[in-house]
Amino acid sequence: MIAIFGICITVALLFASALMNGSPSSFVNAGGMLIVVLGTILVTLSGFQRSDILRFPSALMTVLFRRRIDASLAASSTIQLAQKARRDGALSLQNVLPSLAEEPFLQRAVSMVVDGMSEEDIAAILDLEARRTHIDQQLVSDVMSRAGQTAPAMGLIGTLIGLVQMLGGLNDPQTLGPSMAVALLTTFYGALLAYIVFFPIAGLAQRQELMGAKLNAIYAAGARSMVRRENPKTLQMSLEALVPDPLGASTKKAA
Repeated sequence: MIAIFGICITVALLFASALMNGSPSSFVNAGGMLIVVLGTILVTLSGFQRSDILRFPSALMTVLFRRRIDASLAASSTIQLAQKARRDGALSLQNVLPSLAEEPFLQRAVSMVVDGMSEEDIAAILDLEARRTHIDQQLVSDVMSRAGQTAPAMGLIGTLIGLVQMLGGLNDPQTLGPSMAVALLTTFYGALLAYIVFFPIAGLAQRQELMGAKLNAIYAAGARSMVRRENPKTLQMSLEALVPDPLGASTKKAA
C-alpha cells in the first residue's frame, strides 16, 4: 500500500507542476501513449509463458497489498507458540490456528504440528511452500524489471517515429507540432512509467522476497522446535541468527 501511495503522490506532484506551468492537456498524446503503454505491455509479456502471465495479477496484488510483518514480532510470536506447545501439548495449538490466518505460512506450519506430522515431512512441505512464495515474488520482480527496461526503449522508438514524421512534413508547418509532440512525449512517458511505476514495484518485490525468506525461516525453525518439544530458550538462541532480539517486540509491547 505504501508503494501505491508513493506512486500516486509522485504523479500528483508532476500533474500539479504541469498545471502551474501550463495546461496538463499538452502532456496528453494518444499516439505516444499507444506506442509506449501498449508497446511496453506487449513486448514485456512476450518474454513470459502463458502460465506466468495468468499468475501475474494475483502475485502483483499480493506484493502491493499484503500486510507487512516485522521480523522481531514474528520471532516473538513463534517463541510464544513454542512455549505453549511445550507447556500444554501440540494439540493446544489448534485453538490459535484461526488467529494465524494473516500469516498462511505460519498457520500451515502450526497446523502440521497439530496433526502430528514428523519433523522431516514438515520441513519438506514448508520448503516447497517457501519455494512457491519465492516464485510468485520473483515473477513480479522479473516482469516489472523487464517492463522498466522496455518502457524507455519504446519511448525512444516513439521519439524516432515523431522525428521522421516531422522531417517528412517540413513543407507542411501544421504537421510539425503534432510530430514534435509525439517525439518528446513518448520519451517522457517511457521515463515516467519506468522510474515511477515499474522499477519501484520491482524493488518492492525484491525486498519482500528477502523479508519473506527470513519470516519463512523463522516459522520453519519454530515448527521444528514444536515437534521436538525442545526448550523455547533453544529456539530463541537459534533465532538470534536471524533477529538480533527475538523477544524484543513482545517486551516492548508489554512495557
